[in-house]
Amino acid sequence: MPTRTTAAVAIALCAAALVGCSATADTPNGDTEESTMTIEETGTVATELIDGLQAQVDPTLVASVEAQEDGAAAIGGSADDADGSIQEWRVLRYVNLVPDAPQLDVAESVIDARVADGWTVGLDRETSNAGGRWVTLTSSEDRYDGFELTVQAGDNGASPGQNYVLLGVVGPTVETAP
Repeated sequence: MPTRTTAAVAIALCAAALVGCSATADTPNGDTEESTMTIEETGTVATELIDGLQAQVDPTLVASVEAQEDGAAAIGGSADDADGSIQEWRVLRYVNLVPDAPQLDVAESVIDARVADGWTVGLDRETSNAGGRWVTLTSSEDRYDGFELTVQAGDNGASPGQNYVLLGVVGPTVETAP
């Protein structure tokens, strides 16, 4: 399983690439319209979503929670965003589990709960050939348009000393004042 820093950077980069660089959304008739959410509003929704993900974890299995990121960030790397005014809200939490808690089972229960709530699995792959799982989810519900959830965990017991589930939310891109 990758280190926490590697996992955090990989999630941020992957999420930025998957979310894209547009502050527009398709309307039912196929036109596009500018997002009406502010970066602060996307932060509020991202917090609601990450809290909901974390609430899916049985609290008797949680040793601690580490917030790694919670704020607006320029998407960077785009010729269209030289001034850093295109931003997205990112939230990343490590839910450290008690020893011997089945991290993959915990992650899969979180994923299953989101799918049952209507979220759609996008990326679904094994983590570092370690038998774990890395999943992204999106929703067609208007309130969550452009938001992406990430759930990642290693295989149960495969990485001693690294018993956690990584939860992430990336909001839609928003044009802000430079």
